[in-house]
Amino acid sequence: MTEKLYDKNAYLSEFEAKVINCIKVDSSYEIILDKTCFFPEQGGQDCDTGYIDNHRVLYVSERGDDIIHITDSPVSGTVHCAINWQERFDKMQQHTGEHIVCGIVHSLYGYENVGFHLGSNDATFDFDGPLSDDQLHDVELLANKAVVSNLNVSAYYPAKSELESLQYRSKKEIDGPVRIVEIDKTDRCACCAPHVAKTGEIGIIKFTDHQSYKGGIRIHLACGMRALDDYCKKQYNLQAIAKELSCTPYNADVFFKKFAEDAAKLKQTIGHLKRELIILRAKCIPKTDSNLIIFEDDADSNTLRLTVNALEGKYGGICAVFSGNDSDGYKFAAASAKTDMNSIADIIRTDLSARCGGDRHMIQGSINTDRKTIQARFEKFI
Repeated sequence: MTEKLYDKNAYLSEFEAKVINCIKVDSSYEIILDKTCFFPEQGGQDCDTGYIDNHRVLYVSERGDDIIHITDSPVSGTVHCAINWQERFDKMQQHTGEHIVCGIVHSLYGYENVGFHLGSNDATFDFDGPLSDDQLHDVELLANKAVVSNLNVSAYYPAKSELESLQYRSKKEIDGPVRIVEIDKTDRCACCAPHVAKTGEIGIIKFTDHQSYKGGIRIHLACGMRALDDYCKKQYNLQAIAKELSCTPYNADVFFKKFAEDAAKLKQTIGHLKRELIILRAKCIPKTDSNLIIFEDDADSNTLRLTVNALEGKYGGICAVFSGNDSDGYKFAAASAKTDMNSIADIIRTDLSARCGGDRHMIQGSINTDRKTIQARFEKFI
């Protein structure tokens, strides 16, 4: 049985321990110590990493009463161990911030926290009910008020008789002793993970994203330095956008709305001019009784289709318009004055590995081969 030092002191980052067992498994080693402050992966939180002597701890898990440390080389005897403290403290901030938010949401709306994941780059948690943007704003504000109030955070194992009368949150039924993490006047929850001792250590709580999820909501959370990093990245991008729009970051939304409206109008104008150009170019193409095969530069699927339509009456066999290159393949649209194009589609799927669809009048799709091969095959159609 491994003594869980992290249960008693979340701030312990170095310790001495005895190696109880060391077993080689594939290319790594499973180490069991008599005690550890390495938190194993559980409860939705990634494990601690660090070193046992000079050997890297790659992964930590719980197996029954033992904590299993996965290392890249064998160890024995009495060892000096150290966790990655910066990584541990970061997760303590995120996890405590999550408790504050969940306690507030549960108190205000009665929702339960039904999912949680805390990794090295992202922290998410799920509620079984929806929250509006205004509600999210209110919750975030109340959470940060709890942070600046520098409330006490305590972890303890209440006696069974006390536990029976204690009101606390829990995502699942727990067999055996229940560890309670309590934040003054904010939250009381069953939890196995390390947390900060004072809410002020969280620094700041920021919701970075959210989306509807299984009838409720999933919130992405950043606390402490993660929140600062998120803010800096977004500020950098916003300043770059504001510079391009010749405005300040504080009114970039207004300028971007105007930019988007102008871009939409310009797109409509370009589309109208493109259609006129297609019609004018089609009029210049000589009429033929055979197939008409054309390769256009940088034409999208809509342009290909419009070009084929504009050439109606100019050919006696098949009209096919392509755009692309030999490296990336070609998009195309094709029609016929007398042939069912579904039969043509079947042929080019076999001969040219084309991906296409349509109806008896016109087909569209793509062909991933060279121009010479495409042109030679389409010229054979009668």
